[in-house]
Amino acid sequence: MLYYTECLGYLELHTLDSNHFNLICALLTTYVFFQIITSKQAKVLGYIPEIAVSEQTQEKLKAVALDFHNLHLPCS
Repeated sequence: MLYYTECLGYLELHTLDSNHFNLICALLTTYVFFQIITSKQAKVLGYIPEIAVSEQTQEKLKAVALDFHNLHLPCS
């Protein structure tokens, strides 16, 4: 299943069975949780070469996580 975002274009976020998230979706979720838990932007993490996701895609996912965080600010 493909998802479209203006920032990322089309991204495959699920495995072929469409029932389970894939590595890109897991990484996006990780960036969102990181920002919520630490109150720091995910971009402070830098590129993580051990993850099988390109540097360009990692940067775009961090931008989406920041947009999400800015739209849905945590409760104080």
